Amino acid sequence: MKTHRLLLGLTFLFFASLISSCTKFDRPAEASIDAQSLEFDNTLLTRQFTIMNMGDAYLDFSIYTNSSWVTINYANSSLSHAQANIVSVTVNPNELQGYGVYNGSVFVQSNGGNFSIPITFYYNQPAGAQLGLDLDYLKLDANTSQEFFTIYNDGIEALSFTLQEDASWLQLSQLVGNVAPSGEQKVYVNVDRTNLASGVYSAEIAITSNGGDAILNVDLNVEVYSVTVFNPVYTPIEITATGFDPKVIEVGDRVSFVYDNNPGSFNYTASTKGQTTNGTQLGVEILWAENIDVSNLESPTFNLNVSADYFFMAVKNTGNYYLNMWSVNYGNSYQIDDDFTIPNDGVEYRVAYYDAFTDTDIYARLYGTNSDVKWSQGYEFVFPWTENQYILLENNFKSSPLIRPNVKSTNAATGEMIRFIKPIDKPKGSIDLYNLK
Repeated sequence: MKTHRLLLGLTFLFFASLISSCTKFDRPAEASIDAQSLEFDNTLLTRQFTIMNMGDAYLDFSIYTNSSWVTINYANSSLSHAQANIVSVTVNPNELQGYGVYNGSVFVQSNGGNFSIPITFYYNQPAGAQLGLDLDYLKLDANTSQEFFTIYNDGIEALSFTLQEDASWLQLSQLVGNVAPSGEQKVYVNVDRTNLASGVYSAEIAITSNGGDAILNVDLNVEVYSVTVFNPVYTPIEITATGFDPKVIEVGDRVSFVYDNNPGSFNYTASTKGQTTNGTQLGVEILWAENIDVSNLESPTFNLNVSADYFFMAVKNTGNYYLNMWSVNYGNSYQIDDDFTIPNDGVEYRVAYYDAFTDTDIYARLYGTNSDVKWSQGYEFVFPWTENQYILLENNFKSSPLIRPNVKSTNAATGEMIRFIKPIDKPKGSIDLYNLK
């Protein structure tokens, strides 16, 4: 009887060891991607795919490309079992020599398998005429009386344009013109300072055409030196320079600080922040402070940029519920709980600046419930890790089972949120400045 029991015990141990050797906990890392190819065109410059670890061992991977006109962004390079990561692939037309069909590849190398994803960019020349300018801001210092800008036609038909200036001291080399397909034409801007008092004068050149319209802003210095500061970010900037009253630079706008002569240095402080319509601050305040040597600069133009250590958040809500009781960077030492409400009206609202991390998690409460919505960096959104970066959180949840265990605040801000406006491009030839860290 003892022998029979011993044989049964040995048999059980054999099969148990056999089964355990085949359990899922011993599966090696296995990479899986959800894209076999990626196609882009003029209207679709960014696409995403997902990489997932189907195994149990950690999946270590790298993703790269053989094309200089392709940029790749992703959050992590190591995934645990069943963990996924969004990979963002962007094509950059400015890196190309002209229109046409461009081919390249994205490569995934990992300890769980390798992949090659072919990419194709159909960079099509626009139909009809297409107006283009080489700049949207022109500044003439006290010693300059002529400048020029270039009108481009990126379309396949002839471009006809008309120019109109709104200042008597500004004259253009032509008021009408035509540009052949893929052609360009220089327009000279001449200024006459006769009878103008010292100071800075501003004007606009309106360009209308059969390929679109545009505005070129012009500043003219008359017997003065000026420092111009642009706001290329998402909220108004308050700026104070030594010897001047505080000024506010609206989104996409500029201000000038005027001196009789070159001051040698430009000392300033500035700040910006997200807020509700009643002035309640949201997120972190972005600060600038610098003493810049301008002794060798002719009336310079600066941009106040926000570094890639931060991101700006905008929200668009099309779900069944309003969203409130927000937590940004939930679970780390930079967590901020902001109380504001986003209505479910499909409008893009600007919110605020926050610290950017590879593991940034953002939570919001479905108003009137105990359930939350969650967005994670690398999954629902991907930071481009560039200056002045922003993300647009989109919500179409009708319900959610997710519950956040710790929320610091519960009272919604009374002020309404402000609609999101993207800033204009920075002026060409301007000098970039960055916030304090």
